[in-house]
Amino acid sequence: MKSLYSKLRDARANLHLSQEYVAKCLGVSCSVVNEIEQGHRTVSKDEIERFCEIYGLSDSYLLDNPQGFDSQQIYTRTFNELVHTDQQEILSLISLRKEMAKRKRT
Repeated sequence: MKSLYSKLRDARANLHLSQEYVAKCLGVSCSVVNEIEQGHRTVSKDEIERFCEIYGLSDSYLLDNPQGFDSQQIYTRTFNELVHTDQQEILSLISLRKEMAKRKRT
């Protein structure tokens, strides 16, 4: 399975975009793009969203078990970015789903 970093590098190459162009779109230096593509720098959620916009990719494609990320970290980071009321709604939905699964088993 390809890593996040190789997916980003391949997507840029397939679109014939230079690292300089991508860096300008991201508002970072070319060395940052190079470090990301080499797997020497972590990628923030905002950067992933920007890469998706630039490359026309979905975040689910990029984050499908990317090397260096585990799903729990992604879920936690995303959950923590939500407002409190949305967090409470999600927790309620999780509780409901767990209760439904429990009832199914009995």
